[in-house]
Amino acid sequence: MSGYLPIEDLADLHAAMNGFRISRALQIANFLEIFTYLAEGPKTLDELASDTEVKSERLERLLMTCCAMGLLKREADRFENTPVADKYLVKDRDCYQGHLIAHGMHAWKRWDDMPRHYTSEKHQPGIEGPREFVLGMHDLAMSGQAAHLVEHVDLTGRRRLLDVGGGPGSYSVALCRKYPELRATVWDLEPALEVARALVAQYPDVEDRIHFGVGDWNTDEFGSGYDTVLLSNVLHGAGSHAMMKLQKAHRALSPGGLLIIHDFMLNDNRDGPLSGALFHMYIGAYSYFELSRLARRTGFTDCTPLPPYGDYGCAVLTAVKA
Repeated sequence: MSGYLPIEDLADLHAAMNGFRISRALQIANFLEIFTYLAEGPKTLDELASDTEVKSERLERLLMTCCAMGLLKREADRFENTPVADKYLVKDRDCYQGHLIAHGMHAWKRWDDMPRHYTSEKHQPGIEGPREFVLGMHDLAMSGQAAHLVEHVDLTGRRRLLDVGGGPGSYSVALCRKYPELRATVWDLEPALEVARALVAQYPDVEDRIHFGVGDWNTDEFGSGYDTVLLSNVLHGAGSHAMMKLQKAHRALSPGGLLIIHDFMLNDNRDGPLSGALFHMYIGAYSYFELSRLARRTGFTDCTPLPPYGDYGCAVLTAVKA
């Protein structure tokens, strides 16, 4: 979505829905004066960390997002302004827009508080609970991500799927509908499975082939004897204990079993796509290369990246247990 174009399709809707993240990243970068520090030429991450007095690991996430937004360029270990940043975001330049961005940072508070002006006894925003989150994941799956996964992953001949952290069970439903011989187990915490049972019941053609397993990946094994394991949106960067989950997935698979990783992923240069960079700034994300390296260290082979889903940032990586 460019400028203030009307919302005409799902991509425009998602752009509008997530626009606040882009605004916040821009506001923070402007507040830290990153573009002004780069006015005289490229700098390393450590140099910018010294300038801004922000820890390198945290600052790098912001810089990567600025690269994905088209405001910075990254060459090896150095960052530099793009022409648009150099023209509009460097202090004392004729067309500097930083004061307006700073004003937006203060106006943010009023917009954040605005829902209370539209509430009544009938409409109360409340606090997001497990049900709202799990249903939101179903919305994402049904917006095209589940169809994309089914289109690009071949499960011909496979019989037992374990959907780890499967939430609403949307991907298990989609895969079972495509492959009549496939049976799936949606494995998650009980609050998520309460939502999943109700959603799966809406698909009577596959309901009898989808089962539910209660478990906590921090303390429990995933089981054994599966020929396919799906890890969808559970490997969010370094804080997600990815190696532990991959090791449990490896133990759960029979020899020749297929691992499917479906998640936000960065490109190997770690400067995009924008949705992946924003998610990395918010929670964390791996690149294709990093996930492949982790999978190989766990004992998987044939790590294969598959096409990402549009511009949304979710992509697929498959691997095989030898």
